[in-house]
Amino acid sequence: MVIESGDKFILVDPMLGERGTAGPPFTLFRFKPKRNLILDLPTNAMEIVRKTTHCLITHLHPS
Repeated sequence: MVIESGDKFILVDPMLGERGTAGPPFTLFRFKPKRNLILDLPTNAMEIVRKTTHCLITHLHPS
């Protein structure tokens, strides 16, 4: 997610890998476990990253 405010671009909790490459797997009670990322990044992802002026990390992400 990106928050834009004037000339500031805040990237929130970035996960910038390819779909299914980040772990560990997670599940919602009724569904099979899936590895993050569950979707492909948008085609303009690197354009957004280059504009980023701040990055907000709200919680720990596994490595």
